[in-house]
Amino acid sequence: FGRPVRELYLAANWLKFPRAAPAPGMAAARPGHVFVLEQHVRDDVWLVYDANSGGRQTMLHERSVRGYAIVNPRA
Repeated sequence: FGRPVRELYLAANWLKFPRAAPAPGMAAARPGHVFVLEQHVRDDVWLVYDANSGGRQTMLHERSVRGYAIVNPRA
């Protein structure tokens, strides 16, 4: 977004964005966690940008999107 958006600090608020198909740049959200899809790996596994993957760490790692709502944060 180019700036901090305080309303989006709460992961559940990402669920207000329109639903989308999994694709690079889309976000996977559920109450309590959000990450951005970077690259499809296989099946439901994506390389994701995870800004809060625990211990205040930011990382790229493979993660399943099963159980997450895929949303379009640009809509």
